[in-house]
Amino acid sequence: MPPCLDVYALSPLRDRETIESFVARYVSVVDPLLDAEVLVLPLDASDDLPVDEWDVIPVVSVDGIVDLGLSSPRRVFTVHLRAASPRCGAILCFACNDEVTFGVSVDDPLDSDEAMATATSVLHELCEDTAASCGWVIWERQPSSHPHRDRPWDAHGVRATYARVDS
Repeated sequence: MPPCLDVYALSPLRDRETIESFVARYVSVVDPLLDAEVLVLPLDASDDLPVDEWDVIPVVSVDGIVDLGLSSPRRVFTVHLRAASPRCGAILCFACNDEVTFGVSVDDPLDSDEAMATATSVLHELCEDTAASCGWVIWERQPSSHPHRDRPWDAHGVRATYARVDS
């Protein structure tokens, strides 16, 4: 896969309707799963358990992923999905604090202004679609399962940000 700008939206809406809406808009309907299994933080484990000690759970469908993510507000895992064209990736990260980070990757092999403009547009759409509290664009970076601790929107290399301003 070529270098991509990763566009993320952190949303408090960890519910079926929001997740299925994201999937319908940004995930390929043909063979959407890139992973046959996901690493999942055990519910009774500490949040800082090394990832190589997480449970391995097989996944067979996007519905199964959604069910797993909604099975507990503390269920923590990240799954990569095949994106709907023209995007080059989609990510769901179920965080430890009952939030979801929704991600879409925008192809940008040449670090172009056009790709950045597209990523910025996707950032605003994604944040509005998911009622995100914040969003960010960054080169090739995984989302955090502990977003409020790690503050990925403040990380070195962030290219654009979004913050919800409620009136």
